[in-house]
This record gives sequence, C-alpha cells and structure tokens, in this order.
Amino acid sequence: MSLTRILAVSALSMALSPLALAATNNNSASFGTWRNAHTTDVVISAHGIESAYQARAQCQKMAGFKHQSQQFNGTELKQSLSRELQQSQSHADEFKSNGDTEGAADFEENARQIKATLPLIQAGKNYHGIYSVCGDGALTFVQLSAKQALFVADGGGIGLYYLLSK
Repeated sequence: MSLTRILAVSALSMALSPLALAATNNNSASFGTWRNAHTTDVVISAHGIESAYQARAQCQKMAGFKHQSQQFNGTELKQSLSRELQQSQSHADEFKSNGDTEGAADFEENARQIKATLPLIQAGKNYHGIYSVCGDGALTFVQLSAKQALFVADGGGIGLYYLLSK
C-alpha cells in the first residue's frame, strides 16, 4: 500500500472515529432525562450517558475511556443484583456494628434501590444498556422499560444503585 493511500485511510479513520463514538446509543427510546430523588438527573442521548461522554477527554488523559452500548441478559442481571443486595445488606450490618449509622444508611438505601429494581427484571429477557468506564470508575445504564431504568455508579469497588424514572 502506498504512503498516500495509508495517509488517506488514516485521515478517513480519524475523521470517522468521532462519528463512531457519537453513535454509541442507537436506542432512541432511552433518550431523555431520567430521575431519582437520590441522584442528579441522568441524561441519555445518542452519545450514551451524556455526562460520561462530556468527560471523555479528561478520562482519556487519566487512564482511558470506554463508552459503549451493551445488551444485558435478565437472568444474569437478576443474579448479579441479588449478589449485590446481599453485599449491601452485609455492609450495612457491618457499619451498624461499628457504630457508623451514616455508612449503614448508605448501604441500606442501596439495598432498597436494588430490592425495588429486582421485580422489574424478567429472566430471559435482554435489556438495552450503556456501559462507560473512566479510570477506575464506571457508569452503567440499563433500560428496564419505557419509563424505568437502573443506573449504577461504581467506583473503588463499591457500586451505588439507583432506580430511575423517565
């Protein structure tokens, strides 16, 4: 391949890469603002999780950036959330036994959010979602229905779970 052709292909690839990133989310039913009393609004667009998309330059400087659409299997999602529920309850009990009521309350709220989410997930059904990684943190959005979604903010090995409504 000639140098001119390599440069042309490289230029085309560089020109198209922002378009590929911009097309992270092709599920227009997920577009909009999703809310929960405990979180700031989560905006989902064609870019995916808008706050993560806006932070991509900073993430790439730190430790990398990954932002992609993903399908979540209902059976696996339920199993994972059940494990997280047990862990949240265990952490809440541990914090209570150490006299840390604030820490316990955080994990109790996490458990409440997971308990509210579990009945909405159907085993065997696939759910559209968006997964975003920035450094050692991750955000996950899983649309459960036209009006409800699960949002997970994970950092430092601890995931915070929020049931969102549109």
